[in-house]
Amino acid sequence: MFWMPSGHLWIPVLISCIFVSLHTGSLTFWDLNFKLKNMKADIKDLSDIIVFVDEFYIKVKNDEVLGPVFNNVIQDWGPHLDKMYKFWNAALFGVPGFKGNPFARHAPLPIGADHFNRWLDLFKSTIDEHFEGPIALDAKNRAKLMAAMFLSRLQNMRGSSDRVIV
Repeated sequence: MFWMPSGHLWIPVLISCIFVSLHTGSLTFWDLNFKLKNMKADIKDLSDIIVFVDEFYIKVKNDEVLGPVFNNVIQDWGPHLDKMYKFWNAALFGVPGFKGNPFARHAPLPIGADHFNRWLDLFKSTIDEHFEGPIALDAKNRAKLMAAMFLSRLQNMRGSSDRVIV
């Protein structure tokens, strides 16, 4: 059976495949179907946010760098995940509902640059495994900005060694 992705993401692929086939004569119907089947959709709503948040935190829980930090603080992951769904729904789509101060919750944790780099790597890979498009890119950019801002604030708060105090 021929598979078509939802939305209009398949149109540019179809056009480029037709162009290639006209010039090389090598594209078959099955090649086109394979290309369309392997396209990823963009993040479009709360259900997609739930997918990436759940997948991401499975990785975090099992990670050798992040797992010990998060697993020592979070006993019941349900409320944390619910808060993350609301956070990303507000960040990506402007949907009200998130209340909280993420930095204040992370400030007391024993975390540094290595933790933020690992967090960002896991986040980006999770998004890339499931999604592509402008909202997926926005999620990765927001995560990068948030990690940089948190790390900077933590270093300032803790009086990091790369900061000159006069």
